[in-house]
Amino acid sequence: MIPDVGNEIDYAILRRKAKHTVFATVQEPWRESTAPKVKSIGALPVKAGNKGVANSEAYALQVILVDGRQKVFFVNYSDTPKTIGRVTTDAGVAVWEVEDNGRIVNQNYTTDAAFTVQ
Repeated sequence: MIPDVGNEIDYAILRRKAKHTVFATVQEPWRESTAPKVKSIGALPVKAGNKGVANSEAYALQVILVDGRQKVFFVNYSDTPKTIGRVTTDAGVAVWEVEDNGRIVNQNYTTDAAFTVQ
């Protein structure tokens, strides 16, 4: 135990039996003296064309911070374009922010990949 960080750290370990499993983790640094920064976390639907794809093909995670900012983290396990909301990309990995007015900003994605916003 390290006295400077308190006595307890909460955690959960989950086990699942399935054909495919995707682990998505958001780690929020914790200090006894700081407040949480993450308000909510959730998966976003990912499509190829007009059809939803399995989490084992591509996965998008939306993180909403307590200050209202929204960040989207995306991983694509194939070379085909995927659509997440108004974004279409063939990137292997991408991250972007969504402003209050819905504008997509601060996008970063795999070099030489396509990234378009409708």
